[in-house]
Amino acid sequence: MPTRADLNSVVVVGDDHGCCGAAGSDRSSAEVCRVLRAEGIRVVAISSNPATVLTDPGLADAAYVEPVTPDHLLAVLTRERPDALLPVRGSGPAMEAVMDLVKSGVLKAHGVDLLGVGATEFDSANAAGTCRSEPSTAPDWPPRSTAGWREYELVVLRDDAGSVLVADLVENIDRTAGGSAAAFSVSPAMTPEPRDRAMLSDTARAMVANGTGSAGAYRVRLLQDPRGGEILPTRLDRWPPCFFELRARPIAGAVTRLVLGHRLDEIALGPPASDDHVAVRMRWPGGHVVGLAGSFPEALQKALRSAEDGALSWSVPPRGPRRLLRLARKSGPGQWNRMLQALRAGTSTGAVARAAGIDVWFAGQLAALNRIADDLAVRPDLDPALLRSAKRHGFSDEQIGDIRGTSGKAVRVLRDGLGIRPGQRLLGTGPDLVSYSTYAEAATPNRPLTTLVVGSPGGNFTHSCVQAYRALRGAGHEVAVLHSDPASLPAWVRTWVAPCTAEDVHDVVAIHDSRPEVVTQFRGPGGRLEPPAHEYSVEALFDGTDLHVGGVIEHIDRSACVHPPIHLGSADVRQLRAATESVARARNARGPLQVRFTWDNGPHVVSVASLASAALPFLTKATGVPLAGAAARVIAGSSISELRKQGVLPSGGRDCCVAVRETGTSHEVMGISDAFGAAFAKTQAAVHRPLPTTGRVYLAAVGGDKRTMLFPLRTLQDLCFEIFAPEELAGLLRRSAIDVTAVGERDQPTTTELFRDSGVDLVVDIPRSGATPPEGSLHIESWERLTAATLGIQSLHQHAPDVRTVEEIRRGREL
Repeated sequence: MPTRADLNSVVVVGDDHGCCGAAGSDRSSAEVCRVLRAEGIRVVAISSNPATVLTDPGLADAAYVEPVTPDHLLAVLTRERPDALLPVRGSGPAMEAVMDLVKSGVLKAHGVDLLGVGATEFDSANAAGTCRSEPSTAPDWPPRSTAGWREYELVVLRDDAGSVLVADLVENIDRTAGGSAAAFSVSPAMTPEPRDRAMLSDTARAMVANGTGSAGAYRVRLLQDPRGGEILPTRLDRWPPCFFELRARPIAGAVTRLVLGHRLDEIALGPPASDDHVAVRMRWPGGHVVGLAGSFPEALQKALRSAEDGALSWSVPPRGPRRLLRLARKSGPGQWNRMLQALRAGTSTGAVARAAGIDVWFAGQLAALNRIADDLAVRPDLDPALLRSAKRHGFSDEQIGDIRGTSGKAVRVLRDGLGIRPGQRLLGTGPDLVSYSTYAEAATPNRPLTTLVVGSPGGNFTHSCVQAYRALRGAGHEVAVLHSDPASLPAWVRTWVAPCTAEDVHDVVAIHDSRPEVVTQFRGPGGRLEPPAHEYSVEALFDGTDLHVGGVIEHIDRSACVHPPIHLGSADVRQLRAATESVARARNARGPLQVRFTWDNGPHVVSVASLASAALPFLTKATGVPLAGAAARVIAGSSISELRKQGVLPSGGRDCCVAVRETGTSHEVMGISDAFGAAFAKTQAAVHRPLPTTGRVYLAAVGGDKRTMLFPLRTLQDLCFEIFAPEELAGLLRRSAIDVTAVGERDQPTTTELFRDSGVDLVVDIPRSGATPPEGSLHIESWERLTAATLGIQSLHQHAPDVRTVEEIRRGREL
């Protein structure tokens, strides 16, 4: 029975956007649901992110793939009648939607409690993006200069009785800016002496114990002067359950129990990891990675290898120390390489540390790596002691080969002959156990391994790895997932934390006598852009004999797609299926298959990939068919006919709703409904705000066939929108009996003025025919849309289904 006997049902509110900054969302969400259900509480989950496990079958008792907005939350509350809401994150649009229900009195009217964070705590630092209460322990906090001070973050747990526990001490290698997160963090903290650790812990405990907050987890950020030991607090954040402690303690489950009323002495958190387990976390725009090893240099090099273009390099002679020192100030994955080049050019560790904003201890560690590289370069023979030292400091075979002018393969053959191989270490307790390889002292694996699924950072491919793991495990395989971001994997997934490189995969395989089969099809192609508008992609499985088509997707533009297609008839779709089968038989590769097409009086193949695409989680949520899991079974030897007999794959076509997916640099959402417009409206509500259903619309003419816009504009006119357009376009519209207000031709500044002064509510543009932006560029059809985005005005393409969205919202079909 739960400690709070009044709780029978709880709605777990997911991280709606799937932002890359949301480290630990899936691992924490899974643990929150597990603990709630273990307490006898019915769990209802809601999120519009297709790549989260939160809404997967079996995790919650009921799941809603819906945008986390006040309206949709209210609909779920009305239907499910829960006793409480529990957000897994304490900031962002989802939390703002929850707070809207609190402030409007909706939660109180429905008798629903808010667990995990209070409204007052949220309001105190909403602008900062976290639930913060500011400490006042120092009268001059924090204006005076703290340049050169060290920065630490302590995770502190508190129960309802006021007892507190410091769960972790993390050192931010680079100082944070305002409310931002550090790009590099390390646990345990490297620089404090035992006396400093005690002072930091005492300060953090006092801040949480003396505060007015309730039970849960808190992050205390402290600065310490390395010269005199003075400590200044800079932040006290209230953290909801969504948190992953770097060294794998089950914090999320502990926090969930605390908010349910358990005491700290009732929670089996387990002892902290020993200091010979070192975790370096790196954040960058593509996500998060963790390097786990037996020492800081080895963990650092693992983390750097996990990021694209992040690995340290000694292949090019350094030039221009002053220029290199300036470049060292630029943060990001390449910053450590730039610091290294400055050191190689003769710059002192102190100068590099000051330029990069890090402690001189870390610059000294980088200098030590450089000395080892110098030894590798000048020694005539690569003796075992030097090679073993290099591997214990995290050097890859490729790095050693580049330094010595040979290949990484030759280095591997040499160290295999010398018996220099990594071993396995286990980290964590209970369900949070993870494995990693290290050249420090290690143990022999105690569990067999038959299949290793190789993953990579990114929610879509991680989700596919989890589904592959579940399917293979259910089929009797001893399986593990190799991944560099353990926070993205549920605790029940057996995890190897390692960079997704050939050497690291080979090492994990070599550690096990069973020599597991390696599955790489769920890594994703790496940097694949979304196809441009008016392309179609077919996601299929092939077993060498039979083809199963999981879905046919139409790409509306570079950020949005829909399943099933809305501009193709059934005969056209049959042509795409037939063309896909021809491609599959020609390639004869088992497993997942994606074929992209353009359409010009029939399908024309654009590209083919025998990989799990980023669309698989979306199709899985849209159709209810576990495509990634089925793909893993096919790779492992099952036939499609066998999977159909087992009910894993449908034997024939299924009636399917319409599903729309929208992606961006910081979000991925989907909407499901019985019509395109309503599904599209859900994605817009999740990412932006609800589309207007009346008001003023500006038509941006940037090219294309203007005749195609007449029907959509008549729809807007029937909905009583007032239409504005440039003079030339306005004349064309008037001749077609559409009422329109003409405005003069404008540049961007005057358009901004028009949008602001005239109260424009919606911008609709006509895509330029055949226009394809350069690879990697931001895709915006018109600068009018860019202006609209800057002012927070919604925008649509002129496609009839896009505009029909507004009509369907008007009818109330979005719910």
